[in-house]
Amino acid sequence: MVVRLPRKVRQPWGWAAQINKPEFVGQESDLIVFSRICPHLGCIYNFVPNWQEVTAGYGGYVPPPERKHALMACPCHLSIYDPGDVQVPGRVLSGPAPRPPRTFLYKIEGNQIVVTDVETGGIA
Repeated sequence: MVVRLPRKVRQPWGWAAQINKPEFVGQESDLIVFSRICPHLGCIYNFVPNWQEVTAGYGGYVPPPERKHALMACPCHLSIYDPGDVQVPGRVLSGPAPRPPRTFLYKIEGNQIVVTDVETGGIA
């Protein structure tokens, strides 16, 4: 899933150095690409543009004022993530998920986003 953020964030690509792509480490962008597989038990989570829908349909979670924006939420076990967290994009806000969703390295070719690599590891 590709998300355009309202501001640039440091990409969570520290793992890129482990696959011999250190040029990606430390990059900033307003685009981020996440796997849609929830790192809790592998369900497919949703991008929810209106935070109030998260409050109504995902266990009643009410984000603090600084997080009242689009969120990502898993309907299976109610994990909620913040795609635009400046420190940790995809930060787990609520629920049983042990970590943020996995991310993808990408490059922009013309008007297309081309995924080149995925963060390694299993579901969790």
